[in-house]
Amino acid sequence: MKRILLTIFFPFSFFVFGQQTDLKTGGNYYFDFMSKSELDSLEADVIDSNFSLTHAKEFLNGTDYKLTIKKIVGNKVYFTYWQFVEANTNHDSIINGSSNVRPKSLTNKDSKGTRVTYTLPVEIFKEATMPYYNRVVWRVGAFTIPFKLRFDGFAFDPNVNLGVNVGAKIRWNRKLKSGFALEPIFGISLSSIKLDNENSTTLESTTLSAFSTNIGVLTHVSESINIGITCGLDNLSNNDQKKYKWIHNAKPWLGVGINLAFGNNAENDGRENGN
Repeated sequence: MKRILLTIFFPFSFFVFGQQTDLKTGGNYYFDFMSKSELDSLEADVIDSNFSLTHAKEFLNGTDYKLTIKKIVGNKVYFTYWQFVEANTNHDSIINGSSNVRPKSLTNKDSKGTRVTYTLPVEIFKEATMPYYNRVVWRVGAFTIPFKLRFDGFAFDPNVNLGVNVGAKIRWNRKLKSGFALEPIFGISLSSIKLDNENSTTLESTTLSAFSTNIGVLTHVSESINIGITCGLDNLSNNDQKKYKWIHNAKPWLGVGINLAFGNNAENDGRENGN
């Protein structure tokens, strides 16, 4: 069983842990800090005689506006800002530079309503921005549950349990890759079940395999290793159950699980919604 799991999981783990952390097209970012010299390098890839880049720069300094990389060509990063609150209200004052009052937000569209694409040199973009991670990230992982608490009889059951799970990692702070997060999971596995004359009709102790399903919630201790509480059911095959009449068959249990997640490459993939 272990050999089968390693064969399945190894390509995934190689893929995830071998990823580069460089800039990527479609990635979400935010301005962490822009010095005046860096701000002077900002250009707008737009043909609009009414668009005032100088006026627009006044509102970028000191902000943490969210943006998405559209493409990277040569030494330039092309990006667009996310939709800003009250952008339409302040549209004329920012495009034409006609107001001395600083608007609450910067519009990200030109006078024709087309979203403006800005450019910065790659190195300046790297220095001035940080990744803005998705709120929800779907992940696949391997897990083990060393002990189970059987509700019927309230007994702890040592258990050899290896399986796979699918989870949705939910971040609390989208600016932190490895910050606090909760992850609801669903998993399937094969469990090693020990039968004796106290929990079955067998006369001699024996070990059988059971198919297990579980749901639970993980808390993230590190980027890849997590612990959580799970509950589930163990099911012997019909023939084994008829033969041994295991008292815990298909009855709920509670366990503490250890999870090794393989992750998801789409940690900040350009979506402007709450994900």
